[in-house]
Amino acid sequence: MERPSNSQSVLSYEEHGRKYASLRGEGEVYLPSDEKQFECFANTHMIYLILDSQRKNTLFQSPISEKAQYVLDIGTGDGNWAMDVADQHHNCTLPRRHESSRC
Repeated sequence: MERPSNSQSVLSYEEHGRKYASLRGEGEVYLPSDEKQFECFANTHMIYLILDSQRKNTLFQSPISEKAQYVLDIGTGDGNWAMDVADQHHNCTLPRRHESSRC
């Protein structure tokens, strides 16, 4: 599929009736970025919270110190996980790295 080019930082296009977006047209995007996908992210997040409800910390599989200063969100979806972490760890800074950025 030929994608339109533009000078904006986010390039949006539709394919198979779903909306996709990529930063500056870099890289392939494998998941849609529409309301249907955001609903799927929210449902998946809720399922993991329920499945992990017996754990001390339902948001992490690895141990995290109560004194942690930074937690990195590496493109975990629509931001629900990061908001929950911020609610539980008020002293943490949550820089976000988009999955298509180059590091």
